[in-house]
Amino acid sequence: MKLFGTDGIRGKVGESPITSSDMKKIGYAIAKTMFKNTLGTVHISNDGRSSASEIEDALKCGIIKQGSITQNHGLLSTPALSYFLNKSGSNKFSGIQITASHNPYQDNGIKVFDNNGLKITEEQESEIEYIFNNSDEELRNDIDHEGFNNTSRDLYVQAVRNYLRDKIQNKNNAKMLIMIDCANGATSEHVAEIFNESHADGIIDIIPIHNQPNGKNINKKCGATHISILQEQIKIHNRDNQRKIDFGVAFDGDGDRSIFVTTNGDVVDGDEVLFILSKFKKDYQNYDGPVVGTLMTNFGIQSAYKKLGIDFHATNVGDKFVFEKMTDINAKIGGESSGHIITTDFINIPIGDGIITLINLLETLIKTKKNLDDLKKVTSKSIIPSKLINLPVLDKEKFMRDEANRKVFSELENKVINSGRVLIRASGTENLIRLLIEHQDLNEINKLEKYFCDNIQKT
Repeated sequence: MKLFGTDGIRGKVGESPITSSDMKKIGYAIAKTMFKNTLGTVHISNDGRSSASEIEDALKCGIIKQGSITQNHGLLSTPALSYFLNKSGSNKFSGIQITASHNPYQDNGIKVFDNNGLKITEEQESEIEYIFNNSDEELRNDIDHEGFNNTSRDLYVQAVRNYLRDKIQNKNNAKMLIMIDCANGATSEHVAEIFNESHADGIIDIIPIHNQPNGKNINKKCGATHISILQEQIKIHNRDNQRKIDFGVAFDGDGDRSIFVTTNGDVVDGDEVLFILSKFKKDYQNYDGPVVGTLMTNFGIQSAYKKLGIDFHATNVGDKFVFEKMTDINAKIGGESSGHIITTDFINIPIGDGIITLINLLETLIKTKKNLDDLKKVTSKSIIPSKLINLPVLDKEKFMRDEANRKVFSELENKVINSGRVLIRASGTENLIRLLIEHQDLNEINKLEKYFCDNIQKT
C-alpha cells in the first residue's frame, strides 16, 4: 500500500490508512525506520483536530512495540515541532505532527521528521511503507497517557520573539495594523504570545481572527484556502474604522504556509511573496544566491527573476522537493505558489513557517517604506495572468491515465503555444486534479478553462 503523498500521509478519518489499526502499524514502522534496533523518543504534536488523540494513541501503541517512547506536545504548529527537534541536539529523537494541513477537519494525517527537524527522505518513506505492508502483528492498546510537554512551544515562541526583535526595530516610528487569520488551527495561540507579548506591541498591532479551535472548525471557511473570507473581513474593518488595516495574512491549519491580502483587498500568493522577499534580499542584504520555486511558479515571475539577474531554479511541486533543492545548491530562500516560503536565517535548516514569512514581509515593508499594494505591482505576475483550477475526482490516477482526458490535455497545450503554458497534475494530498493555465490574455484563460471542463471525462 502506498502511504506517502507529496507531504506526509493524509486521508479521511476512519478510512485506510487513517484508522487505528493502520496507525498502530505506521507508528511501529516509523520507530523501526528511525531508530532501527536502538531506542529513541518520538515527539508528537497536532494541529487541533478532534481526531488527533485517537491517532496519537494508535501511533504510541506501535512506537512502544518497537521499544521506544513518546512525548506529547499537544497543540503546536508544524514549524514549532521542527524547530524543537533541530535545537534539541539529540540523535535519539524523531517527530510526528498529526495534521492534514489545509484539509477540512474530517481529514487527518501525519508529517514525519528526523532528529534535525527535517522531513524524512523518500528512502525513509519507502522503508516505512515496506515495514507497514509486511507487518501483520496485532499491537497492544494498553498505553499510559502522559501530560503535555510545553517546552517545545515555549522554546519556539521565545525564539520567534527574538527573531522579530532582530528584524524589526522602531527606528522610523512605523506602526502597522495586521489582521491574522489563524484558520482555527495550530497558530491560534502562537500569534498572541509572539506579537502581543513582545516589543512589537506598539509598533505592530494585530487583530487575530479564527483563533478559537474546537476540533471541528479548522480550515472551515477560514485560513489560507478560503482567502475570500479574510478579504471580506479587511473590507468590513476598513469601511467601519478610521484606522485601516495595512494588510492581512492567512495561515493554514498547521501553520507552515501563509497567503497575504493587501489593504485594497488584492491577494498576494506564495509566488509573489517569494519574489518580493528575494528582491529585498538582493537589494538590501546583498544576497546574490539562487532562489528555488516549483514548476507551478508563475511564468511572468520566472521571467522577472531573470531580468533581475537572480538565479531561479524550479523543482517538482512539494515543499520537500524545495527543501532538497535548497540544500543541494545552498539557497537561502525558496517556496511554492501555495504559500510555503522556506528560509534558512531562522534556524540553519530549510524550514517553512507562516509566522516567519510574516515577519520577513514586515521587515521588507518597513525598510523599503512601501505598502504591500506597491510591492505586489513589481512582481510581474500581471504580465502573464494565471488561474489554478482544482477539480475533485474519485480516482485521480485513473483520471490522468484516461485516453480521452489525455487528448484534452494535449489540445490545451497546443492552444497556448508561444502565448502561455498549461500544467496538469494530480494532487499529492487530496483527490483533486490541479490545472494551472497561464496566458497573456485573461479572456483566453476563461475559454481554455471552459474547454477543459466541457471535454474531460468527469467520472
